[in-house]
Amino acid sequence: MQETESVLRAYGIKGAIDEVALFGYGHINDSFKVRVDDQVLLLQKVNASIFKLKDVLENNFSQLLRLNSNLFPKYWKANGNFHLEHNSALWRLSSFIENSYSPVHPSFDETLEAVRGYGKFMFLNSQLDVFEFNETIPNFHSLENRLDAFEQVVRLDLNERLTLVTQEVDTVRSFQWIEEQFKRYKALNLPVRVCHNDTKSTNVLLDSKMKKLLKVVDLDTVGPGYAFFDFGDMMRSMLASHPENEPDIDNLSILEDRYEHMLEEYTSGLQGILTEDEMKSLGFGGLYMTYLMAIRFLTDYLKGDIYYRIAYPEENLVRARNQLKLLELMKGVLHL
Repeated sequence: MQETESVLRAYGIKGAIDEVALFGYGHINDSFKVRVDDQVLLLQKVNASIFKLKDVLENNFSQLLRLNSNLFPKYWKANGNFHLEHNSALWRLSSFIENSYSPVHPSFDETLEAVRGYGKFMFLNSQLDVFEFNETIPNFHSLENRLDAFEQVVRLDLNERLTLVTQEVDTVRSFQWIEEQFKRYKALNLPVRVCHNDTKSTNVLLDSKMKKLLKVVDLDTVGPGYAFFDFGDMMRSMLASHPENEPDIDNLSILEDRYEHMLEEYTSGLQGILTEDEMKSLGFGGLYMTYLMAIRFLTDYLKGDIYYRIAYPEENLVRARNQLKLLELMKGVLHL
């Protein structure tokens, strides 16, 4: 409580702290719902071991929030910055959006609201200079980098888990053609845009009563990227019948009726800013991002689960198997 009070005071928040409660369950950061007199705030402790480039993170926030858009929550500043270093930790403070929720297993209508939010996000950011942004996590969506890291971990096998995942390793290697397809798209000189880069349904807030879009949140990964990164991650997280940690992959299926509606909702919100080649690349984004995440989960499992939080020892392996099955389904059912 003392640390929380010190942080809040640095942000200029006065009054008695009535409540501090852990909020949500993120893969990376810790979030706390804080009640101070009549204010309800969201205090986040940013995982500085993941987001090591603090100046880049601060700059990206500053560039984005210059838009002064109600698409984002209100963020407070301490000492002129959105991020505060205190006791070797990195903090951030925003308004807590009451009577809202993030859909974990989105319905059809919730899916379209989330997609609409990310379309608004991309269109809004088209007025920003992408070259003023940098990656908060270098090579975050670089498939080449992720594959290299994966092969290195496989070679070393420091945690002696390789014998448990030989089939998964073979499956990962069988999809390496996705990297070659990416190179062909990249050769078309697709525009680099200001992307969200983590477009899960849980990174939007909907109105609890009306189920309509309120905010786009979790802006840590905002930075340069391709439009298909964002649409692809929507496909990955919203077209699956079960969440990414569903262990029974035999029950996993593609909600294929959503795909065309998602595509229409997203592109209509962009109001024609995408090029013809970008439009053609959007569906490929589903394969790219699902493959990327399968590699990341499997790599983390082989490294001893040092990046993603896990609720039980095999969860990263479960996630990897789930994503590899989703990748196979996406290719087959959607004919991508």
